[in-house]
Amino acid sequence: MWGGLRGKWRGGRYRRKISAVLHNHELRWAAGLALLAVVLTSLPFLVAPVLLETGSTFSGFLINPVDGFSYLAKMRQGADLVFEIRLPYAPEPGPGVLLFVYQLILGGISSVIGLPQILTYHAARVLGALAMLGSSYFFFVRTLPTPRAKWAAFVLTLFGSGVGGIALLMGLLPIDLWVPEAIPFLSAYANAHFPLATAALITSVTLILFPKILPDARQAVLFLGGLLLALLQPFTVAAIGIVLGVWLVVERLHGTQAVQLRSWVVGMTAFLAGALPMLVYTLGVIRRHPVLFAWNAQNLTPTPGIMEVLLGYGLVLILAVVGMLLGNARGRSSGRLLITWAILGFFMLYLPVSLQRRLTLGLFIPLAALAGVGLDAIASTRRRFALLMAATIALSVPSHLVVIGSGLVAVSRGEAGVVMSESDQALLEWIGLNISEDPLILAGLESGNRLPAYSDVRVLYGHPFETPHSDAQKALVRELWNWDGDPVLGLQALRAAGVEYAFYGEEEKKLGIPSWLSLAEFAHREGDSDLYKVPER
Repeated sequence: MWGGLRGKWRGGRYRRKISAVLHNHELRWAAGLALLAVVLTSLPFLVAPVLLETGSTFSGFLINPVDGFSYLAKMRQGADLVFEIRLPYAPEPGPGVLLFVYQLILGGISSVIGLPQILTYHAARVLGALAMLGSSYFFFVRTLPTPRAKWAAFVLTLFGSGVGGIALLMGLLPIDLWVPEAIPFLSAYANAHFPLATAALITSVTLILFPKILPDARQAVLFLGGLLLALLQPFTVAAIGIVLGVWLVVERLHGTQAVQLRSWVVGMTAFLAGALPMLVYTLGVIRRHPVLFAWNAQNLTPTPGIMEVLLGYGLVLILAVVGMLLGNARGRSSGRLLITWAILGFFMLYLPVSLQRRLTLGLFIPLAALAGVGLDAIASTRRRFALLMAATIALSVPSHLVVIGSGLVAVSRGEAGVVMSESDQALLEWIGLNISEDPLILAGLESGNRLPAYSDVRVLYGHPFETPHSDAQKALVRELWNWDGDPVLGLQALRAAGVEYAFYGEEEKKLGIPSWLSLAEFAHREGDSDLYKVPER
C-alpha cells in the first residue's frame, strides 16, 4: 500500500490534488472561518492574565481546572518518555499501566522541544480543534446535497450552541454551559482531547460512508481513527459501532448493493482492528488493577435531565427535526445515516452505563447537518435563509458568553482553581526542582490537585474521581488540617497516613492552624507559603 502511495506522489497525482485543494475558493473560506472560531476560543486565555490581582498568577485553565491540572500531572509523567501512567492523585498508585497515552505523549513532546507543559497543552488544543472543524467541513461536503445546507451545518458547528445562556435565567443549567463534549465550540475551548477525539470519530464515519475517499490510505486511516478513539474516548467506539451497524441494516432494507456491504465490512474491520486491542487491554487492566478499579467505580458522568439536554441543543435540535421531516435526508444514504445517528445518539445518552454524558461526543455533528437540511428546506429565499441562520447563531451567543465570561470573572475575583498566589506557585515549582523520591504530601483540596502537575509527588487527595475513596480521603485531609488535639497524636496521625511533607499555603491557612504544625520541621518558604517535613519520630 505504502509503495503505491509513494508512486502516486512521485507521479504527481496527489500533488495535483493538493494544489487543487489549495486553490479552492470555498475551502479557503472554510479554513478562514475555522481559524476565526479557534481564535475566539483562545483569546480568553490571553485576556485572563490581564485581569489578575497583584500577587496572583493564572493557572492556564478557565473551565474545569480540576481536570486541567490532572492532564498536566499526566503530561509530567510522560516527560521522562516512559509511557506508563501511575494515578497521580492516589496515595498508593500501584504499578504503572498504558493508559492516558495522549497526555503522556504530549508530556514527552513538551520535554523534547523544551516548551512549558501548559503551552504544549494549549497548542494541542488548538490543533485538535482545527482537526475537528476541518473533518466536519469535509463530512458536510460529502453528506449534504446543497451548498446552503453544507454552509449552514458548518457555521452551526463553528459557532452554534443551545439556549443555555437564556435558560440560566429560569434556574436551569443546560448542557451547553458545562458539558464540553456536547458542543464543538465548547470542546475546542475546554481541553485538548475532546476535539481530537471528535475529529477521529468524524473522519472514521466519513471514510466508512464514502469508501472512494483516499482509496489507497482508507484502511490505514480507519485503523488510526479506531486507535485514537480507543485511546481518547473508548466508550465512543461502541456507540458509533452501534450507529453504523443499525445504519447498515437500514441501507440493506433500502436495497444496498453488495459492493457497498463489502466496503462497509472492510472499513469497519480496519476501524475495529485499531480500536479493539486497546479496548480489551483497558477493560482488563481496570478490572485487575485495584487502584484503577476504585477510580473507575467513582468515574460517573450521568446525563442530566431531558430538559437540560434539549435546551442544550436549542434551535439546532429544532431545525434538525425540521430537516428530518421536511428535508430530503431520508431519500439519500448519507441522510439516513444522519437520522440514524441523531436518533440513536439521544437514546444512548440514557443507557444504564456509568459514562452516559460522554456519549454526547460528536452528536452535534449530525444535528448540525440535519439542521442545515432543515434551514435549506424552509428558507425559500436567500434573505430568509440568512435571517434564520443569524437568529440561530444569535441565540447561541449567550451560552458562549456565559461560559467564557464566568471563567474571566473568576480570574478577576481571584477564585481558586483558575488563580493561585505567586508564593504558592513558587513553592510548587521549588518542590518540583528539589523534592524527589515520590513523597506523600498533605495539602489542601485545591493544592493537592495542583501538586502532581508541578512535581513527582503523591497527595492524600487531589481529584474527585482519580483519588480512590475520594470522600474518605477528603474527610481525612480536613481532619488533619483542623487538628486541635495533642500535637504528638497529630504527628502520629500524619505518619499513620504515610504523610512525609505538609504544604502550607494560602488555601491551607484558611483550613486551619493544626496543633501538630508546631512540632513539624520547617523545610522551605516561598513568600507566604511554607513546606514542612513530618519528623520520623
